[in-house]
Amino acid sequence: MCSVKSTQPKLIPIPSCSLDLGNRSIPTSSLNVIPFRYSNIKAIQDLQYESENCPHRFAGTTWRKPIHLFFIPASLLKIERHKFFKSQLKYLIFARNAQIAFIDQYALRRTTNLHSVCIPPSMEKFGDHILSDSNIKFISFPSTIKLREVPSSAFRRCQYLSSIEIPASVERIGYSAFSGTNLTSVTFHPNSNLQSIGESSFSFCKWASIEIPFSVALISNHAFSGSSCQSITFASNSRLETI
Repeated sequence: MCSVKSTQPKLIPIPSCSLDLGNRSIPTSSLNVIPFRYSNIKAIQDLQYESENCPHRFAGTTWRKPIHLFFIPASLLKIERHKFFKSQLKYLIFARNAQIAFIDQYALRRTTNLHSVCIPPSMEKFGDHILSDSNIKFISFPSTIKLREVPSSAFRRCQYLSSIEIPASVERIGYSAFSGTNLTSVTFHPNSNLQSIGESSFSFCKWASIEIPFSVALISNHAFSGSSCQSITFASNSRLETI
């Protein structure tokens, strides 16, 4: 069993962050909070623990109490794989000047209480299965984000995810990225740079129609299989080469 060496006041103010929660304070009676009060944290393992024998330190089963709120400071650059896997996390909050560039695979998989995430502009890469089998309902990307790929199974079987806007920076949607979601609306940025839609990436989704960006050159096998899609539209200047 491990714990962070920190003290918690009766009320933990939510720091200024990209998720708009106003000026609310979170009562510790309802949420267990890990507050960051350090300026030199570059990775999660830089925190001081009473014990280092925790394979997945932020998973719900490795703490005396489940962690409900986690604030990502500007100094944190990466979240390692599995860090919040199957946790009871409710809020993942990024500092407004966040520098984080990478969230590794399985990091937020099966987080059943995390319903919304606002990704900061600094994000460049997601690992596979980052949010698969979670109860995420809303995820937003800023227009200036540098993310180039939605990786394999990133949102697979996220049954409460009903809409998403793919940012302009994304060039590839990976295998089964949105398979088994309840997506009824998928929007691509008007200046989309998307080049390929991977195998089974939107299989078993529920929208009625989709408009493919003109930049797409490849649509892989079973990309829309099992979906209720009735209309797929291509731009008149489409660069599509393989389907």
